[in-house]
Amino acid sequence: MSAMADQNTAPDALADLAHLADAADSAHAEQTAAAKPAGQVASPAPSQADQLAAILLTVGSMGSMRFPSLAKVYTEERCKAHGEALAPALERLGVSLNHGETMMWIGAGGSVLMLLIETRNAIIADLKTEQAEQGTKPAAPIPGQVVASAPAADPAKPADGVHSQMGLYQ
Repeated sequence: MSAMADQNTAPDALADLAHLADAADSAHAEQTAAAKPAGQVASPAPSQADQLAAILLTVGSMGSMRFPSLAKVYTEERCKAHGEALAPALERLGVSLNHGETMMWIGAGGSVLMLLIETRNAIIADLKTEQAEQGTKPAAPIPGQVVASAPAADPAKPADGVHSQMGLYQ
């Protein structure tokens, strides 16, 4: 019976964790309040239009790394104008950009995409260099490599093996 009494009087582990979490939140709130100078007002959250403009500018900046002429298309002024034009439609559809959260994911995705493109280009350049050093022609063309086309076949004569293969299906 004393074992049951111990179970009933033992502190609840979840309540203890909740107490610690509350204490940590309070400490964080105090530190944040102390870090702001007196009289300073928190800056307002960015509008949908501002967030869209930032997304467009980021996408354009990443694209201009590969295609420099895109820098003329994705200027800050143009992106802001397009963001202001797009924001009402997105708001009407109920799309929220989560005050910068979306921008973080788009920036990360764009960064990974640019890294993959540059990796592909570097590998292709290395393969072409190896082929040039060896003086060999690849069995299959490297993606992105310009290969001289084969001489045009006589349209009156089907390619070798076509008729023999057709016999399999009859």
